[in-house]
Amino acid sequence: MRKYRIGRKRRRRFRRQFKFYIFLLLFIALVYGAYYSVAESGVFNVTQIKIVGELKHFTREGIISETRAALANSRTAKFLGPENVFTWDPQLKLDDPFLKKFELDRSIFSRKIIINIEEREPFGIWCFEGGADRLRQCYWFDRDGIALGSAPQTAGALIIQINDTEPVQPKLGRRVVAEDFFRVVSGILDILRRQPIRFSSYTLNRSRQELTAQTETGTRIVFSLRFDPSDQILTFLNSLISSGQLDKLRYVDLTVKNRIYTKPH
Repeated sequence: MRKYRIGRKRRRRFRRQFKFYIFLLLFIALVYGAYYSVAESGVFNVTQIKIVGELKHFTREGIISETRAALANSRTAKFLGPENVFTWDPQLKLDDPFLKKFELDRSIFSRKIIINIEEREPFGIWCFEGGADRLRQCYWFDRDGIALGSAPQTAGALIIQINDTEPVQPKLGRRVVAEDFFRVVSGILDILRRQPIRFSSYTLNRSRQELTAQTETGTRIVFSLRFDPSDQILTFLNSLISSGQLDKLRYVDLTVKNRIYTKPH
């Protein structure tokens, strides 16, 4: 009787172990099958990449190349491969100062990638004085005051160039000057660009918080960055320009609120 009970226990334990190993083999086969279908078979490889947005600084190939490079070091790319649709993470952000917007969308079933981009457009050139051991540095900047990349020094009125008196080296993708200051600078530039005269240079003095615009005939107009020019000041400035009196002045000082100082040649 005892031997019968021991034999029955062994048979039960054997059946349990047999079922466990069968289940384990099925599980391994299922996991491998899923891995093969996703990673090895190519069923989920990307079939199309579409770029949405106007391209000026970038090219389609350049955007795709930068995106692939950003994805290459991810764990998903190393596990599934760079062409797998699951590798193209919608949370990806490209660190490029010329990109104002970068949005990646993917369709798993159609295996299509859509990249929406918006570029930052250069608005002007911002040049910083060089220190004792380095040359003057110039950078393109956009309408928001974001430093985009190295730029050449220019002369003339075709391109806005602001000459900063400080030896600052801004980080690309960051503002060239404090946001409050740039807001005033941008407003002044918009006012001057609407005038029928040309300006040969702009100089920013941070310590004095002043922006000086010099006309092609040599007249300097000095603005304060502590406040926006009032309507009365703008009216007076417009009258000087329309009457031709501005060319007869050495400078127009607008650095005191609601006050105007002029000096003739």
